[in-house]
Order: sequence, then structure tokens, then C-alpha cells
Amino acid sequence: MCFDSAVLEGQYGPGQRDIFLKPDPTTLEVFPWRPREGAVARLICDVVDSMGKAYPGCARSNLKNSLNELTRAELDLSVGAEIEFFLFNTDQQGARFNKPMIMPVSVT
Repeated sequence: MCFDSAVLEGQYGPGQRDIFLKPDPTTLEVFPWRPREGAVARLICDVVDSMGKAYPGCARSNLKNSLNELTRAELDLSVGAEIEFFLFNTDQQGARFNKPMIMPVSVT
């Protein structure tokens, strides 16, 4: 999938370029909590330029590079993940669910 680097950088200008999502097939996972019909899967991608070189803003590539540098220096790294999620209006079979989603709201 190709898109413009301005989408990630938040600005347009002479430095913008086409960048691509390069899927990592080792990350493909079908979510087990959904029935086979209407199943949902996850596939993680790296962001690369038109020559296949890692895009400087790709957090996944930057983490891989940092881990390689730490390994060469005989150091370990512990990290915490920021879990992101998406909500879709579908039922358990993946069919469109037309009722509005009601999200709980907490006030602190």
C-alpha cells in the first residue's frame, strides 16, 4: 500500500515522497475469539521508501535498529507497549451492525 509521507509528517513540501507498507508475514495472526465466518486477522507492516529502505519515521524499524545496537553493546532493553485498538460496528459473524455503539463515559 502506497501513501504520501506527508500523512505521517503532518506537512507538505519538497521533501515529501511516496512511502509503502511492507507486510511482515511472520506477524499474521487470525484472532481466535472470532468465529471462522467473519474472522478477523492482524498483519504488522514496516514503513519503507520506494527503494525498500526503512522510512526514518517507522517506529518498528527504529526499534529493530536499537535492539541490534544494544545486542552489539551486550545490553538488554525492557519496554512497555502502547496498546491501540479499533472498534467496528459488526456482529460476531462480521456482518454490519446498524445500531449505534454506546460507549461508557467516566468523569474524573
